[in-house]
Amino acid sequence: MKKIFVLILIVPSLCWGLTFKSDGTVVDKQGNIISQKGVSLDVSNDSYTGDVNIYNYSHTNVLNGKVDFVFGGKYISKKSLDPKTKRYFMPNNTFERSFQKHFPGWFYKTGISWGNFDNEGHQDIIVGGNQNACMPDKERELQSGGSGTCESDGLLLSEYPQIVPFTIKGSKFNEIENQQNKLIYKDKSYGNGAWRVVIDDFNQDGIDDFFIPVAVSQFIGGHWDSRGPNQVFVSNKNGYWEQSKHTGYLVDKKNNTFMGFSHGVTANDIDNDGDTDLITTYFEGSICHINDGHGNFNAKICHPDMAFAITSGDFNNDGNIDIVVAGHHCPGGKLDYLRECSAERGGNKGVKLVLGDGKGIFKKTSQILPWASTNNGKFVYSHIVEMTTWDFDNDGDLDIAGSHVGPWYSGGVMLVYENVDGQFKIAETVDFIQPNPDWVDKKSWNSEIKHEAKGNPYNSYCHSSILIDVNLDEKMDIYCDAVVHDAHNGYFFINKGNLKFAKMGPDEMKKTGWVNYYPFFKDFNQDQTYKPVR
Repeated sequence: MKKIFVLILIVPSLCWGLTFKSDGTVVDKQGNIISQKGVSLDVSNDSYTGDVNIYNYSHTNVLNGKVDFVFGGKYISKKSLDPKTKRYFMPNNTFERSFQKHFPGWFYKTGISWGNFDNEGHQDIIVGGNQNACMPDKERELQSGGSGTCESDGLLLSEYPQIVPFTIKGSKFNEIENQQNKLIYKDKSYGNGAWRVVIDDFNQDGIDDFFIPVAVSQFIGGHWDSRGPNQVFVSNKNGYWEQSKHTGYLVDKKNNTFMGFSHGVTANDIDNDGDTDLITTYFEGSICHINDGHGNFNAKICHPDMAFAITSGDFNNDGNIDIVVAGHHCPGGKLDYLRECSAERGGNKGVKLVLGDGKGIFKKTSQILPWASTNNGKFVYSHIVEMTTWDFDNDGDLDIAGSHVGPWYSGGVMLVYENVDGQFKIAETVDFIQPNPDWVDKKSWNSEIKHEAKGNPYNSYCHSSILIDVNLDEKMDIYCDAVVHDAHNGYFFINKGNLKFAKMGPDEMKKTGWVNYYPFFKDFNQDQTYKPVR
């Protein structure tokens, strides 16, 4: 019988809060085995991939055991690793484009999240997408609501669900099953686009659940409304996911559905009660969604600044979850081309590190984070699309990485902040598409860039930065999950150490031996015409 022996490098326990046993096993504070010396992988038997204790799906513990770090579906773990080839099993563009052909109403894929839906050993996925354009008058959309605005009765924005959960099975990752018919909706809404779907075990039953943030505005009776339905689905004993109950701020009381514009979202235990809560961004401030332990949430504003991106973690190592909340950087004066930090644009006050009190409240601003610029400092990457958190330099504190772009998404970089004693400084920028070097003031920029919704050739960024140690060197890399037509969808940012990253495209990655790509290019919906369960 063929065996493979894997030697896993051990990270110091002071940094990770893990227990090291005499047999070489490393155990987290819940008793889960997360690594072993000389683990024997029997490639002829599925017991390895079915054992959830060898490699976890979506959580880890960092910072001396104080934080149960939550990835929220934005982590590709070793549960996506083929034990025989030691390559990660990854989606590709052909797979992602197949949804438009085979799913009714599907316009394009926006993102993928990773989790565990069946405890069968492989990471499963949710593919989120935008439904077909729902505003026939494009000029009205442009003038009144920007891109992605729909005519609506207040809840129903599309005819079909905007997510497709899949379970991945088989010893060779050769089976994939559509689970869309296992979604039980309690209201009539589907939303129109899934923004950065969060996956976590909200009701703590051993099967992951999910939150579908929506950032699509509406015209209701001729009046513009920024809000759309954001739904939580929790697993039940029958193998289905049913919509749970929301209460509090911006909740439609008739349907118990949260109605927000959730461009940014993060998940963590912000009140230290042992379950996973949510924080979403909104024009009037960040909204904390407190979990009752069963996957029902109560929403309240917990920080007053308008924001579009957010990330969380214990950034100052005090045992409480903090947030970095981002609308726009505020360079001031002539560098603020769109007056994004002006009172009339919502009163955004920069990108802030805000400390938490361990009870779900965020009040104390610890730092205004610095911005990156180019063209001799005259063009600022002022808008933050998304962020993620990890200890990228393995020094025991949490750093931040994410997509920063110029005004109206013109030019952008993957920006990495280093955490130094609880404060952040810019450590690295890697270009997506460089802006025009002639943009040295608003006039020169505006001569080429007309409006966000008009598009431009400099527009490229990650919809979500997904964590993955793709080359198994114990340094966390980043997978760029973007809309299917983005130039950088499927790219990797390889962690070279010392917070330096190298960008590699899918064609380059095929040559490395680090990844295999899905062979699934079939009609996943051929035997499952969607029938809503209510």
